[in-house]
Amino acid sequence: MDKNTAMDVPRFPRPTLGDGTEPTTVLLKTHDEPALHVPLFRFEGTGQPVLLLHGASAWSGSFVVPKNESLVDALRSRGHDVWLLDWRGGRNTLQRYDDPRYGDLFSFESIAKDDVLNAVRHIAETRGRQGRSEAVNMIGHCVGGGLAALAVALRDEDTHPLRKVVLSTLGLFAVQDWQGALKADDLLLERALAAEPERTTVHPDPVRVGEPWPGPLEAGWRIWPKPLLPGHVACGDGDSRPGPVFSRLAFMFGRIAMWNRLHPSLRGDTALCEQFGRIHLQTYLQCGQSVRRGFIAPFDAPVRTAVDRSDDLLRRRFLNKEKFSQVPMTLITGVENNLWHRDSIDKMSDWLRRIPGQVGCVKHVVPGYGHQDLLWGTGAGQRAVMALYLDGVA
Repeated sequence: MDKNTAMDVPRFPRPTLGDGTEPTTVLLKTHDEPALHVPLFRFEGTGQPVLLLHGASAWSGSFVVPKNESLVDALRSRGHDVWLLDWRGGRNTLQRYDDPRYGDLFSFESIAKDDVLNAVRHIAETRGRQGRSEAVNMIGHCVGGGLAALAVALRDEDTHPLRKVVLSTLGLFAVQDWQGALKADDLLLERALAAEPERTTVHPDPVRVGEPWPGPLEAGWRIWPKPLLPGHVACGDGDSRPGPVFSRLAFMFGRIAMWNRLHPSLRGDTALCEQFGRIHLQTYLQCGQSVRRGFIAPFDAPVRTAVDRSDDLLRRRFLNKEKFSQVPMTLITGVENNLWHRDSIDKMSDWLRRIPGQVGCVKHVVPGYGHQDLLWGTGAGQRAVMALYLDGVA
């Protein structure tokens, strides 16, 4: 990747801390044709560098809320040099690249190779020029965790030095509860794309943005048993109950959080729409493929392998055990996570522990927590959860 010239640089929203502190921004230009631009934000510190990777449909702002109580605030309190990557599948990058010209550039492997790994390289090179050569720590949440794991598997150790990695709710193994698995097995997204082949993204609030879902997806939403979807009754932003955006998000991905665990500032449709936006259909489809297969592999790779063994060809080529042996890993999820079932982390932990010479793997499955509330919770319990992320990069 190369930095763009000032004349060519697109503008992206920047995550801002509760005290008004804004990051510096570098625009990285990818090797794709046509090229994309992804912003890499930095809250500079004197300590070790940490790269944060957000989830699909989200953005780097995920890590600066709740204001003054966020993961970025916690990392800065320890002196870390904090970097946040708005990889190409985030809500803000997709506002620029929601175009069929870019339709095949949003696979997990493309993002891991050309966004994540080059962000790692840029951080390492920048730190080296500043006389600080520590390897990069990395924390990935949700699909960002999957991308972080892929980056470990696909990296060149000399060019992309990694010190420690934290996988939050997802690694290489993808398990959803029965609701998510049912929609994946029903090929709901494949049918939606067949109905609108020029469609590239979907938004979790089609009413507010005036952009109806593709027919099969909307039909699935309408027939889905509404008692299974929290927030199916419309309510205002000041209401203590989930609203319709929370409900749509739950249908698209799974219940994104334990509602009562969420910080009050993040309840309500307006707050959620500031955090979640479009998801690219290629990225979304690869999530479904991963659920059907049970682990992440290249986009459109066979969902069922000819020989279903742990050492079959597809696993050997994409689940590269050797690259994981020298990277200490911390795995975190919630017991009540029904977006990415806790089995996703359990399987990743079991797989890592079987790697000969693996230098360290710690797993935390937190009682009483689900998915996004691991980052967006409140109270003493939240401080205890935040300490797990801090320990993972200490």
